[in-house]
Amino acid sequence: MDNKTKKTKNDKNIKNTKNTKNVNSKNNRNIKKKRRGMAPQGPTEIITYIILLAVAIMLVWLISIPLGKGIGKVYKKAKNSKKTESASPSADVTASPTASEQAELKNLEIYDIVVAEGSTDKTSMTLVFNKKQKMYRQVYSNNGQSEIIDQGTYTKKNGVYKTSSQVNKGNTETFYKKDKYLIVKSQMYDGKVPEGKTFDAKFTYDKNQGYITRLETDEDGTFKMTTSTSMVASKDAQSNSVTGVYEKKGDFLMFETDDSSPMVNFIIHDGKVTNAYYVKEEVDANGSILSDTTVASPESSEGAK
Repeated sequence: MDNKTKKTKNDKNIKNTKNTKNVNSKNNRNIKKKRRGMAPQGPTEIITYIILLAVAIMLVWLISIPLGKGIGKVYKKAKNSKKTESASPSADVTASPTASEQAELKNLEIYDIVVAEGSTDKTSMTLVFNKKQKMYRQVYSNNGQSEIIDQGTYTKKNGVYKTSSQVNKGNTETFYKKDKYLIVKSQMYDGKVPEGKTFDAKFTYDKNQGYITRLETDEDGTFKMTTSTSMVASKDAQSNSVTGVYEKKGDFLMFETDDSSPMVNFIIHDGKVTNAYYVKEEVDANGSILSDTTVASPESSEGAK
């Protein structure tokens, strides 16, 4: 065989080898593309896949925890129905709850956090208890937007509610039922309320993430409330205070500040006080909110159950 013939055969073999490599390269790319839609390959991918799957299952489980319709569709319709009562005659009333939703509302106890009279704060907190399913939800609202920040199970005995979170495992809370109010046990101040409408006393709350709040009342009817990083005077301590007049009326300490700033009235329970408590919303047979006030007063608690 001459040299020219040999050279031609070698060229053909090289070309075939290049073609084979190109085909294999394309096949490898196709295999990789297909693998993207297949089960994960290798230990690292499998572990990552399992973690993502577990997170997805947990999110689906939290969303699916039953509470009837809770703070969702039914509760929002009840709220909207309340708003339409004060609207013009031509206002849209299609938001009123249906018959089945009215029945669902009867299973719910709804409590709104008490706010200071005159407050312009657009945030609020709501507790919703499903009496039938023994479940609760805590809902945070800001400027009309709401989100569930906690939910779980609860028990109720002798006017005491005890919640157990399914979101933050191990977290529990106790609430005392007093007339139409629900008092947060963990936010009760240290100190006892003396007899009389005015008195000398000091009340302290020190469980607020490094801050200490002290309420000092005087027998002359004046008060001073101070929130500080320390009750010991120092150059590093940060504090602010508010002053004014007060009076004990029924189960409340009623305040009027010197600068007219809003201040939540304190509720009295078992000789102790707190400004962290909820007021119950009343729902009528048509599923509309009857009493939607979140301002506490002695008059609003009379005869309430």
